[in-house]
Formats: sequence, structure tokens, C-alpha cells
Amino acid sequence: MRNFICEWCSRFNFPWRRRCWSCNAPLPEPPRPTKPTKIASLTPPVESGG
Repeated sequence: MRNFICEWCSRFNFPWRRRCWSCNAPLPEPPRPTKPTKIASLTPPVESGG
């Protein structure tokens, strides 16, 4: 079983650890984002293979 991170941080390709180093929250229990909304708006989705 690989380490998982909160969906919010997984979007930013953060390092996979037992606990989301960014949110420091025990998985698989994603915390409540308060700023990610602003970051997601500034950074477009870069999940296109090509």
C-alpha cells in the first residue's frame, strides 16, 4: 500500500507521505481547504499527456 495524500495536495503533485505534509492531516481523511480555491484558480490543470 503506497502512501496517500489529500486530494487537494495530490493535485499539486506533492510528495507522497503517510500524512499530507502540506496539510499534516491523517489520511484517508482530507481536511477542509481554505486557500486551495485561490491557488487552483491561479494554476491551471496540468494533467495533459503530450
